Amino acid sequence: MEIITNLIFWIVWIVGIIFAPRIASNKGYSGFAWFLYGLLLAPIAIVHALLMSPLCPYCTEKINRNAKRCPHCTSELNNT
Repeated sequence: MEIITNLIFWIVWIVGIIFAPRIASNKGYSGFAWFLYGLLLAPIAIVHALLMSPLCPYCTEKINRNAKRCPHCTSELNNT
């Protein structure tokens, strides 16, 4: 039973190391910083990456997920 528990732990940790930076970089955050975050706190990093707001690609301020225009720099946003 201990082997299965350890295996599940490591699988969750590896998934966190892989997916936390991918999710964060898709939202405009630094993939490398999120890789380090995932390396240290993988399960927490995945949840954090899923819940955080995206960044404007022009001014790097947090924006609403459904925004058509950035409220800070008034740039048009592509929401594809």
